[in-house]
Amino acid sequence: MLQVQDLKFSYGKTTILDNITFTANPGEMTVILGANGSGKTTMLQCINRLNKYEGQVSFENKDIAGFTHEDYHDMMSYLDQNLACDAVLTVFEVVLLGRLTRLGFRVGEEDTASVENILRLMGIDQFSQRGISELSGGQRQLVFIAQALVKNPKLLVMDEPTSALDLNKQFHLLDFLKQETYKNDYTTLLTLHHLDMAAKYADKLVIINDNKVYAEGPPREVFTPKMLEDVYRVDSEVYIDSNKDVHLIALSSTDNKQEKRSIA
Repeated sequence: MLQVQDLKFSYGKTTILDNITFTANPGEMTVILGANGSGKTTMLQCINRLNKYEGQVSFENKDIAGFTHEDYHDMMSYLDQNLACDAVLTVFEVVLLGRLTRLGFRVGEEDTASVENILRLMGIDQFSQRGISELSGGQRQLVFIAQALVKNPKLLVMDEPTSALDLNKQFHLLDFLKQETYKNDYTTLLTLHHLDMAAKYADKLVIINDNKVYAEGPPREVFTPKMLEDVYRVDSEVYIDSNKDVHLIALSSTDNKQEKRSIA
């Protein structure tokens, strides 16, 4: 279990996160949502120990500050939004780097088998010997996701893992991530941009607004017209279908009822 307690982070005098508290459970996909600039990426960077924060982040009942760098990154994987890669490496070599904390001076059979297995499971094994720089943005994103998964992490943290994928591939990827999360008991924490995908795949939602946690819970409880108005400034309709999936229909910007705002 990942426990975030009273997390605070500021850039200078500007507060980005203030008293953020939530939990993410093993075997579940917890999705972080919020408007642009709400601090979602910053929070994931704190969990990855890239930012110096106040408060406490614990994993399996131990403060993550107490782990060595090697031990923490041996059990967690972090995927950021940066898909750039100028290295002259094949797809196989890029994914193999995901096992870096476990690699010795020689690549063992277990490492090779793990890379081959995740490439096959994700359907990208045909790219194995191609250079990473030769791939499209969507293909490259799948390779970096494979790199995050190849070491079978206990904690999987992903920032917008579907951002470069078309709609069909988003469904396939999120189906796969949910299956792997359940099967391997991962504690999976990710941000998503599309609310409908979050509604379909999240076991739990954590909504960030005004630097704080606005709401936490399953999609059917969290997705309400009031939340969408307060956080995203849109009028909407929310309904639940016969499969108990939540659907959102955005009708208009609530800014139309007020003074005109800039796109930014």
